[in-house]
Amino acid sequence: MLLSSYMIQSSWTLLALYSAWWSSLGSLVSGQTLFNQPTEYFSNSTDPVSTQFYLDWVDTTLERYDASLFLSAANNASNGVAVHWSVRADTPDTITDNATSTTLRLAVAAPAFGWVAFGLSENGGMSGSDVVVFEAAQPDRLRDMHILDTRAVMDDVCNDWTLIEAHLAENFVIFEATRVLDTGDPQDRIIFPDADTLIASHRIIAAWGNDESVSYHKENKARGAIRWFGEGAVEALTFEQTMRAVSIGSFEVRAVDHPVKTIDTEYAEFCLGRGQILAQTGLDGSPDSLTIVGMEPIIDPSTSQFVHHFTVYTSPNANEDGVVPCDDREYFELIYVWAPGEYGFALPLNVGATYGPNVAQSFRLQIHYDNPSLIADAVDNSGVRFYFSNQPRKHAMGVLQLGDPFVGLEGQTVGAGWNKHDFTCSGSCATMALGEEPVTVIREFLHMHQAGVRASNKQIRDGRIVRSSAIDYFSFAQQGNQAVLQDPFQIFPGDEFKTSCFYKGNTDTVFGISSQEEMCIAFLFYFPRKRISGLLPWLCAVGYDHFVPACESQWSSLVLSTTIELERIFGTVPEESQCLLKTTPVEIPTKAPVAVSNSNSIPNNKPANSSESTLDPTSGAVERESSGLILDFDAICRLLLPMTLLTLLIF
Repeated sequence: MLLSSYMIQSSWTLLALYSAWWSSLGSLVSGQTLFNQPTEYFSNSTDPVSTQFYLDWVDTTLERYDASLFLSAANNASNGVAVHWSVRADTPDTITDNATSTTLRLAVAAPAFGWVAFGLSENGGMSGSDVVVFEAAQPDRLRDMHILDTRAVMDDVCNDWTLIEAHLAENFVIFEATRVLDTGDPQDRIIFPDADTLIASHRIIAAWGNDESVSYHKENKARGAIRWFGEGAVEALTFEQTMRAVSIGSFEVRAVDHPVKTIDTEYAEFCLGRGQILAQTGLDGSPDSLTIVGMEPIIDPSTSQFVHHFTVYTSPNANEDGVVPCDDREYFELIYVWAPGEYGFALPLNVGATYGPNVAQSFRLQIHYDNPSLIADAVDNSGVRFYFSNQPRKHAMGVLQLGDPFVGLEGQTVGAGWNKHDFTCSGSCATMALGEEPVTVIREFLHMHQAGVRASNKQIRDGRIVRSSAIDYFSFAQQGNQAVLQDPFQIFPGDEFKTSCFYKGNTDTVFGISSQEEMCIAFLFYFPRKRISGLLPWLCAVGYDHFVPACESQWSSLVLSTTIELERIFGTVPEESQCLLKTTPVEIPTKAPVAVSNSNSIPNNKPANSSESTLDPTSGAVERESSGLILDFDAICRLLLPMTLLTLLIF
């Protein structure tokens, strides 16, 4: 393949990176209803007796809980479950008398007389979930359960939930229970301190029914996302509060009355120039630059089933009238990507994306529409809203891509059955990009397609794994772009990465850009943004050796004989000693931070006289074992080809 062809292919790669199928439940937050008060949760119920039973419980018991959330059923907003919780460091540890463990107190209420289940989900679906079940037929106990690939609900070896009290009515059930955040049990999910909005929220699921024991739920199912430590339990509310505090306005880049074509797949482009953008801001004159501080998807509810994913690129160029054609070759910096299940993204208070001359003046939105049923007369107005400030921020944001972001393995067979593909990024790549200073990663995503079953990304320093992230039960059907639940962390010069993707493939499964083909990519959103030699983005890729040999991904593969070799941790059988509630005390963080100023620092726990945030990349290592700007190589190739003789073959 000629280098020019390879570079052109990269543009299609970026279009497919964040692909994710809509599941039967819709988007991740489709079942999350923004009722203002718990007294409203079952207000639309057709059973007034059950509603009053719940309201009586609210009157007498709700004060025990700090936060509440209603999860509505996917097909009926008036049907659902109420979730109430609080987190306390007040439970004596069972191992020592002088230690405490951090405990979740949980109440779940549902319109059922048989059973109700609540789960901590890794991917937003059933597989890989940690579930607690209450059955009215056995009102004096809870069942601690888990779900693996077969989607069967299985009892844990250890029961780590404690039932406080159950409340039963003819058609309603409420249970109250406690559990420590980290039980040390591999059949339980850790409840992660998530007050900081840089940390991904927890995905949750629920189901309920009228049989004597847990069984098929039919339409009585719901899912959503939650911040256990956050005052704004609903992600959208937390984002809205933050944007009110840090931004002075917004502008939109979106489709305008676009007729969705009656074809299986459509890529449509919508462009906006500087003049059009500034007209939206309402600002007097033409400010030299603005700082983008947050991005929020705008999904047209009437056409949400067709919007598969979208990307937004920027161009430093603008014509005198502020309009740049969509085919302009300088739209090569990616600033935002969206796939179902993603919320608005608020940047840290010391990180932003600059909008202004020589950086970003025009935007190109590219939407991937999926219309396999060839439905006619659909008109879409989806896109993204950018929030801005007139105050500069200390750091610019970038995105590090690892694995095979160019799909250099295109056409290569993934392998039938269970297979593992490793991509190693040498430490010399980080040294070349970073020089002497580290960068801070604020969010990490792992991406595969339909055959993907597990993904991991290991950070290696001086031959030792210092951090390991993983999605044990990856599900492209639930959310193909999976955020890792973890603290921000730092990358230092010399750090090596090993990105691994595990697949269950068929004989005809190959790597490629379509959803029926496979990818293996890790996306690390970080700051401050780095470039190699002032031009090329910092990334590791198969085929990057023609530009930056030090950043060439070294690929290897292995055929696996059993599922044990998938290296999964969740769901494994614990040792007998792990049934004790042994846990390391967890410091309870403050409530979810809501910015109150345009300060160039972000919330941290350093002393008041500290001049730097703990997330500043120069402030020291941040390790825990456990959108940005990238360049479109298609555009780079077109810029460089007239000046160079690029005739090398990739393979």
